[in-house]
Amino acid sequence: MLVSIDFNNFHFQSNENLGAIEIGTFLGLILFGILLGQAYSYFGRSRKDRFALRLLVSILVLLELVHTLLLAASIYYDTVTTWEAPRTNTYTLSTATFFENLITIIVQLCFAHRIHRLSDKGRPSMIALICVVLAVLRFVGAFAVGVEGMLDVAHDGGTGVFVVRVSWLITSTLSVGAAADVLIAASMIYYLRRLSSPTHLRRTTDILNRLTRWTVQTGLLTSLAHVAAILCFQTIGNLVWLAIYIVLAKLYSNSLLMILNARPGTGPLTLNETTSIEFGGTTSGTRTVTTLQLSHLHHDTSEIQVDVTVDKA
Repeated sequence: MLVSIDFNNFHFQSNENLGAIEIGTFLGLILFGILLGQAYSYFGRSRKDRFALRLLVSILVLLELVHTLLLAASIYYDTVTTWEAPRTNTYTLSTATFFENLITIIVQLCFAHRIHRLSDKGRPSMIALICVVLAVLRFVGAFAVGVEGMLDVAHDGGTGVFVVRVSWLITSTLSVGAAADVLIAASMIYYLRRLSSPTHLRRTTDILNRLTRWTVQTGLLTSLAHVAAILCFQTIGNLVWLAIYIVLAKLYSNSLLMILNARPGTGPLTLNETTSIEFGGTTSGTRTVTTLQLSHLHHDTSEIQVDVTVDKA
């Protein structure tokens, strides 16, 4: 059976609307594949991590799976189910924003907790507290936008006109998210660089430099994505900003797993690197030399392996 389409009466969304959402979804699928690889690497390397952390990563991957399926369902609905009269907004697309919002606040709170641990002041860190406040404000704003999206589908048929009505809320939410990301990235860079010193083992310094590099790349990347979404929303009258917003969740999840995988592995203890420290002393004409060989161990333990060799001359 041949199917013909009358293109004269074929009303479909433009490249800037449905096309933008499709591109965002396809990029999200690529980032989701990278996320699965990151998760596989994490669970293979971090068997000694706390159960709570491993459970958090599992929940994050599950949320990303649901988020990805919702976006795919939204594309299918617009291009297959309602191909004759596609709508700007759908229930699946609005629901996906709730999952993006939940993923974002989980990752931002994890980074805020890490900043608190790195500050090592024995009391709540003011910077970490500010990060938490910004993350919560961003969560509340994005949740309100998601509710407006649901109401738009229920009452206006998914026209998307609510975006004009709550444009100030969308801009404010994206701005707060960008501010939180910049503060998180800057704080982690500061604390990680402060931990790096000439007295540390070379391997430890390499790890800190790697963590700093990932912090710069991932923290600034999500910040730039927020800024790009704001600029597109304010200057371009289409859904390009939504395509950027779609991939934000994937960027956040990958950033957290990249930081976790940048840590040293948790496998068997090995003498990958040793540092020798000699102490010399003289007792009754006998010279004693003690050599300490310190091996770098996993980040979650304070244990130090010491080999002592005593030479008497």
